[in-house]
Amino acid sequence: MADSFSPEDEFWEFAAAIYGRPEVGERLLEWQDRRGANVNLVLLCLWAAGQGRRLDSAACARALAAIAGWHAAAVEPLRALRRRLKVEWGGLAKDVQATRSAILVAELEAERAEQVLMLMALGRWPKTAGPNRDPALARANLVAYLGNAAAVDIDDLLAAIG
Repeated sequence: MADSFSPEDEFWEFAAAIYGRPEVGERLLEWQDRRGANVNLVLLCLWAAGQGRRLDSAACARALAAIAGWHAAAVEPLRALRRRLKVEWGGLAKDVQATRSAILVAELEAERAEQVLMLMALGRWPKTAGPNRDPALARANLVAYLGNAAAVDIDDLLAAIG
């Protein structure tokens, strides 16, 4: 039996499920736009806690450093283009929607690649018996990334996740 596993698919599925919960995606986008938070790293903090893994600020910094180039070259331009099409050409909804949808697919694939880069930067993940719900560990991981100044927002997010 191997002592590690390939967590990419599990992390992606977890991220999609958490992001899709009422209020959670909206809060995460607000953090992204208002604080410059990387949504994938926030989701990684939550997922890691569910795996029983504590992330410190050094691990969060390694994850951010690993994705910096990819994020700037792929994720941000796709996101900016998708948003720009909505704002500037939203009146042409029928004609522009197919293009926006294709860009969204590409943006999601870029986000998934970003998750893989973060996981690679953090090394091997021991396989756990199953998901572990530990809000204190999730909070500690988020504080390691976002800092104590975000404590109220972190608590609100954890409450929304349930």
